[in-house]
Amino acid sequence: MFHLRVKVIILLISALMPSLAGQTCCASKGTAGSQSANESLYIVQMPTAGTLEKGSFLIYSEYFAGGGLMLQIGAAPFKDFSLGLSFGFTNFVGYGNIETQNYPGVQLIYRVIDESLSIPAILIGLNTQGRGDYLKQSAAYQVSSPGVYIAASKSFKWALGDFSLHGGFNYSIEGTPKDRNPNFYLGIEHCLGKSLSLNVEYNATTTVFSKRIISSHGLLNAAFRISVSDGLTVEIQALDLFEHLQPKKGIRRSIGFEYIQKL
Repeated sequence: MFHLRVKVIILLISALMPSLAGQTCCASKGTAGSQSANESLYIVQMPTAGTLEKGSFLIYSEYFAGGGLMLQIGAAPFKDFSLGLSFGFTNFVGYGNIETQNYPGVQLIYRVIDESLSIPAILIGLNTQGRGDYLKQSAAYQVSSPGVYIAASKSFKWALGDFSLHGGFNYSIEGTPKDRNPNFYLGIEHCLGKSLSLNVEYNATTTVFSKRIISSHGLLNAAFRISVSDGLTVEIQALDLFEHLQPKKGIRRSIGFEYIQKL
């Protein structure tokens, strides 16, 4: 069943590629595609070594299963330094009570090394925003926040288009100290033309501390990203392809909207 669902996702992406890959999208000013004007900040859910350009601001919204919503705003007052705030809502769309996280998420990132021909970009950061439902009884998210992390990104060119490798180590500060563990993640970002990208990431999820949240460690996520206009990127996410998150209801889908502009 897992392999069948993955094949369906690949077929849907393949069907969309011929009609979308030829779009110029006004020089593709989002964060997807070979002509993107901005760096990707996330592989799918985990951070890259990308930053906002100095003087830019970010508005990001993600709509996920169960009527959930995550909102993030960010800005880059200095070169290689960005900061932001975010907030998550469960059951935002639908009926019943809206659940909110206790405190807003905080993002602070600083790129210590810029990418060159021989070395990757390296960034250190803090991100306390988890993903998915916020579970008040556990004071945790379905997917733990990155917490304190270090990320590296390196771009390459080859016959089938531009691609980037991303990875990092993180330590989430959710839960009690005895429940916390170092974690790692890695992923790839491949351009499918001037304005399209396919992103895939593996998150080891060693920071997850409850079997009620995840049955087994390891999340595999994918995202199809499209730069649709000046500064606007739309992404369609297929989350938890291994189906490890509880309750097990199949592959989770979400959609995100990212807007980046200079002040």
